[in-house]
Amino acid sequence: MDLSEQLRDINTQLTAIIRNIGAEHGITFSQTNILLAIPVDGLFSSQLAYKVGIEVSTATRNLKKLESLGYINRVKNHHDRRKVSILLTDEGEKLVEHLDLELDNVTFTLQQMMSMDERETMIPVLESLTWNLIRYRAEKGVNE
Repeated sequence: MDLSEQLRDINTQLTAIIRNIGAEHGITFSQTNILLAIPVDGLFSSQLAYKVGIEVSTATRNLKKLESLGYINRVKNHHDRRKVSILLTDEGEKLVEHLDLELDNVTFTLQQMMSMDERETMIPVLESLTWNLIRYRAEKGVNE
């Protein structure tokens, strides 16, 4: 199996796991990814859309739903009314902590399935892959 196939398979498996974790809390895969991507100090909706790799219109639709569920607040920027800051509510922060814990449990279980050598080599390889994917997106203008 080549790298392209491996990456697609990893994406498929992680998507299924994240979708399942989100569904346990009544949210979709996209909504789960969005919540997990919001930093403590918030960010603009356009930044969030780029960060999770979706169109701004898709992000907006999901953000409206998350706001109606009480997980986020959308606040217009006082310097530029066209920009909307996304912030987690207290309830949203609790949910994100729970989602993070569940994902940490998955990661722990996966690591237990691997040999010590696999675990030691995995992190630097994944870090390199991640940084190269970020660089590729920036160079190619993917999802700007």
